[in-house]
Amino acid sequence: MERESRPSLLLVSDGDIDALADALARTDVTTEHADAPATSMAATSLAGLGDCVVLDCRDADFDVEAAVKHLVGADVPVVALADADHRSAAVDAVDAGASQHVDVDTACEHPELLLNAAESALARRQAERTAAQRDALARTAADALEDPFFLYDDEGYLQYWNDRFREATGYDDEELADLHASELVDEEASDDYEGAIERVREEGSATFEVVLKRKDGERVTYEVSESAITCPEGAVTGVAGVSREISERRRKQRRLSALHEAGREMMAAGSDTDVSQVTLDALTDILDCDIVGVYRWDREEGVLAPEVVSEAAEELFDEIPTFTDGNGLVWDAFVDGETVVHEDLTEAEGLYNPETPVASELIVPVGREGVLIAGDTERRAFNELDVEFVELLAATTADAFERNARLRTLEEQEAELQDRNARLRTLDRINGIIRGVQRALVNATTRPEVERAVCDGLTAFEPYRFARVLDYDQVSGDVVTRATAGDDSEAVGRLQSADATPPGERAIETDDPVVLNDLLTAEGLGNSRRALLDAGFRAVAAVPLSYDGRAFGALELYADRPDGFADEELEVLAELGETVANAVDAAERREALLTGSETEVDLDVPTDTNDPLVGLASAADCTLRLDGLITRIDDDWLVYVAVSDGTAADLEAVVDDVPGVRRLNVVGDGGLVGVVADALPIAESVADGDGELAALEVTPSGGRVTVRVPYSGNVRSFVEEYREAVPGASLVRQTQTRGEDSADLRRSVTENLTERQLEVLKLALHQGYFAWPREHSGEEVAEELGVSPPTFHQHVRKGIGTVLDDLLED
Repeated sequence: MERESRPSLLLVSDGDIDALADALARTDVTTEHADAPATSMAATSLAGLGDCVVLDCRDADFDVEAAVKHLVGADVPVVALADADHRSAAVDAVDAGASQHVDVDTACEHPELLLNAAESALARRQAERTAAQRDALARTAADALEDPFFLYDDEGYLQYWNDRFREATGYDDEELADLHASELVDEEASDDYEGAIERVREEGSATFEVVLKRKDGERVTYEVSESAITCPEGAVTGVAGVSREISERRRKQRRLSALHEAGREMMAAGSDTDVSQVTLDALTDILDCDIVGVYRWDREEGVLAPEVVSEAAEELFDEIPTFTDGNGLVWDAFVDGETVVHEDLTEAEGLYNPETPVASELIVPVGREGVLIAGDTERRAFNELDVEFVELLAATTADAFERNARLRTLEEQEAELQDRNARLRTLDRINGIIRGVQRALVNATTRPEVERAVCDGLTAFEPYRFARVLDYDQVSGDVVTRATAGDDSEAVGRLQSADATPPGERAIETDDPVVLNDLLTAEGLGNSRRALLDAGFRAVAAVPLSYDGRAFGALELYADRPDGFADEELEVLAELGETVANAVDAAERREALLTGSETEVDLDVPTDTNDPLVGLASAADCTLRLDGLITRIDDDWLVYVAVSDGTAADLEAVVDDVPGVRRLNVVGDGGLVGVVADALPIAESVADGDGELAALEVTPSGGRVTVRVPYSGNVRSFVEEYREAVPGASLVRQTQTRGEDSADLRRSVTENLTERQLEVLKLALHQGYFAWPREHSGEEVAEELGVSPPTFHQHVRKGIGTVLDDLLED
C-alpha cells in the first residue's frame, strides 16, 4: 500500500507568522497561509484549504472559541498557536475543540513538533470518524436483523427501533417516538410485563413472552429478550430488546455469534491474509455453504486474485481463476462496487466459465480491497438475510483491512521518525566535530599546518580512526600523502598499490565525494582489502579539497564501523572539504603576501605545437629566446626574441612559409628580431592567466616556457589551463621561492598585537571578512568569537591600526 503523505497545513493569522512559515518551508510539508477570519462564523470558509488549520490565537480580533467550534463542526482539525502571553486563549481554543496548542517560538525552532501536533489532530479526527462509522455499523447491524429491535430509556419511552419493529407494531416513526413501551403491551398481560421489566432492572436481562398490541388492534405473541443498559456507576439508563420468531432464533443467533467472533478474531489478526482466513471461516458458518472464497485486489498486477478459498472450492474447480478487466461477473461486481446475487447462473451472461458447476452465486465487494464469493450447486440458494449478513461481514473485513493499513502506516511513520532522529543525532555529532576542526583551522597559518590540523581534529573523535590529505605532485603526476593522523597508516598506504586506487585519488579526479561504506564488499580495493580490515577499518570516505575553482587535493577519512558515513554526514564533510580548501587558499595567499613567495614552473612545449614561434624556429633551424615584453597591437601579438644558432636573415628567408607570422622587425645588426603574429599560444595563455612569463626558449626540437605563479594554490589550475591551450605541454620542474625577510616581516607586524587582537584578525581573515565581497559579516564573525559586534569591530580597528603603524612608520 502506498505511504500516506505528510498533512498540509493552513496557517491562519493576521499577525507576524513569517518565521514559522520559513521553518515549515524547510520540511517536506505543504503549507498555505490565510488571514484570520473577520468573524468566528467566517472560519468555516477555511475548510478544505488544508488538511489541518493552525489557528494563531495571539491578539485575535474574533471569538477564538466560536471559530474553533465552527471549524470542528465543519470536520476540520485545529491546532492552536500562541505564545506565553496568550496561553489562556490557546487553552480556550482546546476547550472549544482544538486538538492541542503549541508554543509559536517552540514551533519555529522545532517545526516537527507542530507537524506532530497536526498529525495527532488528524489522527483524532480519524478516530472520531471511526467511532461514527462503528456507530453506523451498529445501527446497520440492528437494521439488518429480521426480528424487531428496540431501545427505551429508564422511564420506558422508546428511543430507537429498527424497521422490523416498526413493521411489527404498525405505527410510524413519529407515533413510536411518543409511545411508552407499556402502551404496546396488551392490557391483560401488563402485570406480567411489569414483573419482567423489574427482573431486567434487577438481574440485567430477561427473556419472556409478551402479547404485542398492534396499532390495528391485532394481538401478536413474541418472545422478547431485553437487557439493561447501565452507566459506569451501575444505574440503569435504558433497556434494549429484541423479539424473535422461535423458528428463526437459533439460526440468527448463530450468525450473529459468527459475525461477532469473526470481528474479534480480526482485531487480533496479524496480517491481511489472517484477516481473509477469518472471513472465509465466518462466511462458511453464516451461509452454511462450503464453496466460498476471498479475493483481493492486486494493485501492482491489476487483477482480482484469490487469497484464500475453501477446500470444497479447490476440489470443485481444476484451477481457481484470477479475474481481470471485463472477464467475468466477479470483476463486474467489484468494479461496480455493488452486491450481486445470481439465482440461476444458467441464465446469466458474461460468465467466466460457461461450464461452471455452480448454479447460484453471491458476490459482495469488500470496499475497494476485493470481494467475498459464495456459490452453491443449487439454484436460488441465497436469500435476503444471507445477503445482509455477508454484507455485514464484508464491512467488518474492510474495516480490518483498513485498520491493518493504518497500523502499517503508523509503523512506517515510527520507523521514519526513528530514522530521522538518528540522522539528527548524526548531524549533531558531526557538526560538533566540524566546529572543533574549524576552531583548530583558525590558528593554522600555513598549508601544512592546515592539513595537519584537519587530520588531527577529525581523528580525535569516534568513529574516525585515520585521516590523511592527498594531492597530486605536479611534476611526477603521482598522488602523494601530505598529512596524516590516526592509526595504521601502513595499511592505508597499501592502497597506492598497482591494483587499487585510493578513494582520495578518485575524489581528486572527479571533484566529487567518494564513499565506501563497507570495505568488506567494496570494489576497487585490490589486495589491500585484507590489510584495511585487519587494521580495524570498515568504511572510508573521501571529499575533494577545492575552493573557488582551485583544487588542493582530497581528504580521506577512515571509520571503524560499516555504514560509517550517512548521506547527511557526507554532505557536512564535503562542506568541510571546501572550508579546508578555503583555509589552504587563504594560507597560501597570506604567505605570498607576507613573504613575496611564488612558484616557478618550467613547461616543455612539443615540436608539433601550433604556435608561430615554434614553427619559425623549426623552419629556420635556429634558437629563439625571449628578450622583450609581449605586447598586443590591435589583434596581433609582438614579441622580441634573440636569435642564436642562426641569423635574422634565416628567419626572413622562411617567414612567408610559417603560418601565423605576419612580419618580422629586425633590430640593429639582426641579433634581436620583433615577431608580429596573429596568435602566440605558448605565451598567450600565460598572459591571460595568473602567471608571469619569466623565460621562453624555442628550438627546432621544441620549446620551454618558465612561468612564475604568485602562490602555489594557483599552480595546478594554471598548469591545467595551459595544457588545454597548448596540447602536449608537460610540467618538468616546480620550485617554491620565498623572500629572505618573511619571518622578520611576520614578527614585526604581529609582535605589537595583543593575543586577542591577533586571534580576532586571524579569524576575520579566515572567515573572509576582508574579502570583496565579504564572505561573512562582522556580526557573524563576532558570534563565532562569542563577543558582541562592537567589541569585534574595536579589536579589528585597533589591530589593523597597530599593523599599519608598524608597516608605514618612518
